[in-house]
Amino acid sequence: MSSIRKARFHREGIPTPNGCRWCGDAQENHGNQWVLSVGLHSWEPPTAAQRLKRMKARRAERSAVDAGVSPKDGAPRSVQT
Repeated sequence: MSSIRKARFHREGIPTPNGCRWCGDAQENHGNQWVLSVGLHSWEPPTAAQRLKRMKARRAERSAVDAGVSPKDGAPRSVQT
């Protein structure tokens, strides 16, 4: 029987597509991290589904910024003229 654990990120923003499966930190500077969902862990590669979801989220955030919309609340950003 396998147990399903949800990853909880301790960072703000969207992790890079290849960030740790559990915390989203990059492999280069990961070391041992602690997060509530899995406790102390070493870097583990994200699943293919996590990579895809992260890439789509980053693309959507860039599109929102390019459209002049705040990615956090969907409100238009103020434009200085």
